[in-house]
Amino acid sequence: MSCKFSPLFWAVFILLAGAPCPAQTETPNPGPRSENEARFLFEEGSDAINRKDYKQGIRDCERLLERYPSDSNLKDAYLGLIEALLVEKRDSEALKFGKECLDLKWDEASSNRVRALMAEAELNLKNYLNARLMAGELLKAHPTAKQQALAHSVSFQSLLEEKQYKTAETELDLLSDQLKKEPIPFYSKLLPEFKMSFAMRQCTLTHLLKDKPITEEETIDYFKEKNLCFKEALPQANQVSNVAVLKEWCESFTVLNHELQKMRADPFLKEKIAQDLKSTFDLSKGIHVELSKCYAPFKPKKSRRKRRLRKA
Repeated sequence: MSCKFSPLFWAVFILLAGAPCPAQTETPNPGPRSENEARFLFEEGSDAINRKDYKQGIRDCERLLERYPSDSNLKDAYLGLIEALLVEKRDSEALKFGKECLDLKWDEASSNRVRALMAEAELNLKNYLNARLMAGELLKAHPTAKQQALAHSVSFQSLLEEKQYKTAETELDLLSDQLKKEPIPFYSKLLPEFKMSFAMRQCTLTHLLKDKPITEEETIDYFKEKNLCFKEALPQANQVSNVAVLKEWCESFTVLNHELQKMRADPFLKEKIAQDLKSTFDLSKGIHVELSKCYAPFKPKKSRRKRRLRKA
């Protein structure tokens, strides 16, 4: 007995017979979806970063890492992505990708680039201890001269923020000694700023600002130390382009003067202090416009009464 099937049945049968079973489609590593797309994403992302279009570069690099985790350009994509994230101040994301890189056990040179970027990110996030730990890891791993300078710079800045002045000074000396042997333009330009900041911050922990009575002897010692610190900072000022640092100098020195004026000290001592402070102000005025503002609050004020008498 013959069995007849409709044309629709045969069409469905052929389609089902040609389709692979579910087990055949599942593979542990499906591989790149398209070699052309992987190459396109890498080239476009790298080009965008070179053009400083960091947002586009980040999007392309992130997509490449997500879709093609075995691509031959993976390392360069990671490095470009982390650098772009730092520029965009997305430091937490930069750290996340940096940790992924270190887990991949790259060659020492590439790992050092990642460590340097991560040290910067930790410093930006005010994770000062982590920043120093990463800088320490970098120094142990045969860094380049620029990476070595970065490590000392990160360590100095983090210690300065934590008011660990003695250790900060050691890192500053190491950086300064290194730059004398092998100048690195970027860090050589930053060095005067670091020195000025250190000279100011080093002088903040004093009796005068702690709301406690002090003896005349302590006052003299304090004044000599404090004013000398500011004077030591001044020679660096004409090399500092960071206006925030210069303003900090002005504000700190202004606070010092207000506090000194309120002191109960021998009139001769107060006069000597006033003269020395004025000489420091006068020295500062010719260095930078921001420093000249320090003197403004202490200029002698003209008496309104005298002006009225003159008019009369």
